[in-house]
Amino acid sequence: MNVWTGLRTQLSLSVLSNKKYWSNKTSMIEEITNEKELIETVNSVGASIQMIHDYLAKNPQFISKNWIRFPRGFIRPATYFRDRLLFVENGSLKSNLSYNMMLTD
Repeated sequence: MNVWTGLRTQLSLSVLSNKKYWSNKTSMIEEITNEKELIETVNSVGASIQMIHDYLAKNPQFISKNWIRFPRGFIRPATYFRDRLLFVENGSLKSNLSYNMMLTD
């Protein structure tokens, strides 16, 4: 089984005092205010996802218990893709194609 197959798509953000925080081992950023912080945060997130992937590859029993939650709207809904498949007449095929296209997000 591929690790990503079992890993749910949910990105965890901590909410403290109604503000979104991204925390890692070395720092806590209240919000990204410049390009340098953006690059640091992206690198931190990328490294953290790689660590999760590596750990779950060695410990597959934890795959279904640990999810990454992406913010609402990050993965476009099936209707977004379905509405763009005007050339497909079969409704079932159109739905199946749109669900598969969601995987590209």
